[in-house]
Amino acid sequence: AAGIVAVLLLAALPGRARNATAFAIVGLGVLVGLSQLLDVGDAVRNSADAASVLHAALWRIVVGTVLALLATGVWLALERRVPVGDPTRARAARLGGLVLAGVAALAVTASVAGVGPVTVDKVQDAASSITKPYEAESDEGRLSAGLNSGRWDFWTVAWEQFELAPVVGAGADNYRQDYLLWGTGSENPRYPHSMWLRSLGQLGIVGTLLLLGWVLAVFVAIRRLGAMKDPAARGLALASGGAFGMWVVHGSADWIMEYGGLSAIVAAVAGLAVAAGPQARIGAGDGARRGGRSLGRTLVLAGAGAALGVAALWTAGQWVADRDRLAAVQMAGDRPIQAVDRAQRADALEPFGEQADMILGALAVQRGDLPAAREAYLRAYARNPRAARPRMWLGVVASAQGDQREARRWLRRAARAAPRDALVAELAERVARGEVLDPRQVQLQLSDRTQALVRDPDPGVQEPAESQVAPGAAPLTPEFVGPPFPGG
Repeated sequence: AAGIVAVLLLAALPGRARNATAFAIVGLGVLVGLSQLLDVGDAVRNSADAASVLHAALWRIVVGTVLALLATGVWLALERRVPVGDPTRARAARLGGLVLAGVAALAVTASVAGVGPVTVDKVQDAASSITKPYEAESDEGRLSAGLNSGRWDFWTVAWEQFELAPVVGAGADNYRQDYLLWGTGSENPRYPHSMWLRSLGQLGIVGTLLLLGWVLAVFVAIRRLGAMKDPAARGLALASGGAFGMWVVHGSADWIMEYGGLSAIVAAVAGLAVAAGPQARIGAGDGARRGGRSLGRTLVLAGAGAALGVAALWTAGQWVADRDRLAAVQMAGDRPIQAVDRAQRADALEPFGEQADMILGALAVQRGDLPAAREAYLRAYARNPRAARPRMWLGVVASAQGDQREARRWLRRAARAAPRDALVAELAERVARGEVLDPRQVQLQLSDRTQALVRDPDPGVQEPAESQVAPGAAPLTPEFVGPPFPGG
């Protein structure tokens, strides 16, 4: 993604020599710790001393940043010694361009010859691996192992969503359940690993056109900003173009946009690039029309402010609900009454999601209150009738209450919603044999499988179908909606 963005910015923005120099300096800092930073997640997960791994990675970042700053200082010192308009600047720019061209030619030659980290064979292998499933046993990290992480299967499901509802899509975040139905991999991903296919599948043509319009508007603003004579504006164009371009290009084949903090920074950078661009000048003859435009602008700003206020309140409510859900799980072992209170508050703050009701159901199961558990799971099912877990737990509770016929009905419905869920299949088979399910034992079984995957994300031959879970995807069978609760 970095190479693609660099080429696009060099082609779109003026001052290619300076821009290429800036890329070279940033690249110098990145190369210092590239290999370690790409695999830091896998190294932390597989290392007995995760703190040392993180410490080493942080030092690589510090050293790379210091080197980039030193190189920038040398560059600026040399520029100040040569006044603007001096022919030496033009000669230096041409020399730098020749050097960069030579380095690029050398890199291409090495790649064709099969030497170096990026070779033609590796690129071909990466391209051909797109349709292959995720290989959890690979020695390489996810970011350096190519594209063989089930993306083609993820993208296929998103495209099927688009085909079924091409205008408005399946609805935002309505991907996981469709993957359970149509996917073929062992994962249960939350996202289709592509911002464009996610938009097509979940928001349809309407949402995708809005997204495309926003992306193009930002790129036009960056291009106009880069055409200004102000050096600060041109530097801002290069920086904002790099950040926004990386987010768009990388997000086209991954789930980088799901990091809220990162996407917020990119959105802020995009807004800065738009706001800092050249403003249209109003001539003297336009004064008569300024009053009407001022009123229209005021109305637009008022509407935008109201929309932002509502969005901020809603986002704050979701943040509080998420904290309450987490607190409810953490309190359940030693403070069950407070846990119920926090879960109920989360339920009130999030009227459209079923997560809080699932936690309330799990809390009721823990204290042995099966009627309350059934009511909570029924509410969860009403809020998300396509989800498999409320159906599964309604079947488990019905079995514990002695209604085996109702249990079989709910478990069959859960199997239809998640035909590849091994736990649902196992519970349905046990009920079919006449066994009465114990909800607490099912909770412990679910907890054990979840904790096994947390301790060892690649348990090998023990649970091969469930062990190959790509990062960013939740485990298929032990999808957690209840305890483990501390002390529970």
